[in-house]
Amino acid sequence: MSAPHDTSEPKANDPFVVTTAADVVDAGDGVLSLREAVDAADANAGTDTITFADGLSGATIRLDRGVPIMDDLVIDGDAADGGPGGVTIDFAESLRDSDISKDTFRAYAGADLRIEDLTVLGSGVRGYAALDLARVRVEATEGYYSGNAVQIEGGTLNVTDSTIIGGAYDGISGGGTVTVTRSEVGTRASYDGSAIGVAGKVTVVDSLINGVSGDVYASGIRVFATDDAELVMVNSTITGVRAGSYGGNAVTLDDGVQATITNSTLAGNDFDFSDIPPDRDFTAAVFGLGEGAELRLENSLVLANAAPDGEAALAAGGGTLASNGG
Repeated sequence: MSAPHDTSEPKANDPFVVTTAADVVDAGDGVLSLREAVDAADANAGTDTITFADGLSGATIRLDRGVPIMDDLVIDGDAADGGPGGVTIDFAESLRDSDISKDTFRAYAGADLRIEDLTVLGSGVRGYAALDLARVRVEATEGYYSGNAVQIEGGTLNVTDSTIIGGAYDGISGGGTVTVTRSEVGTRASYDGSAIGVAGKVTVVDSLINGVSGDVYASGIRVFATDDAELVMVNSTITGVRAGSYGGNAVTLDDGVQATITNSTLAGNDFDFSDIPPDRDFTAAVFGLGEGAELRLENSLVLANAAPDGEAALAAGGGTLASNGG
């Protein structure tokens, strides 16, 4: 007689609970570090979850190197979904300004990563598959080599109820499909940057793009050309973009990119860069539109954007701008 078939639902893997703020790997010390928990999760088939002991609430875990992730993983900083104040992950200060490419968390191809209720400082988060960030704060150091707070490499990125701040370059960068909801994204770009600079499909809903500056060029949202490149922005605001020595835009669309901006505001952006070398091709407008790019404004406000000659030009480039009024 054959054994009865087990029809029960499969059980999820038990979570790995981090119990120390030390960045150590020592199987005999009786505690579990974040790095040890990730290593254990990588060795365990299926999606795993990492949580943190109650005693680590408010603690800072200082890493001396990045944490690679090879398998599907959820890192949950607060089981009560209280936001990014619970646990902070901070990259070692001694490494931030080096020329070594690094990320706090790097989820490689085939590894989906979800991070909840954490603060990540000093370095960024990079994903090659599905990357979900919920109720997090990711802030890249200004002098960090790549300076991108979040980078997606051909996969999908969902940012919800979060704050993303880039360092030397972009807040959100890379290529793929990006959706930002109820979040704030900006960058302190010391060189050349955008709050969002992505090759692919970008959707921004109920969000704030704020505080973007760069020595060379600055853009609130820049969408680079791909076969399916597109921008959809709804109920959102772009403000605080300050042009660099080559110019800037609140929104920059590369050649052929399609965009729709609905019920949104673009105001308080400063394209009045006074120290422009005489031989430099300086371009500054609210919208920078490449050849064949098309942007439609629906029920949106564009006002109080400064330029060297007063109010900034609405659009520059070879694309098409249409509006149904504000």
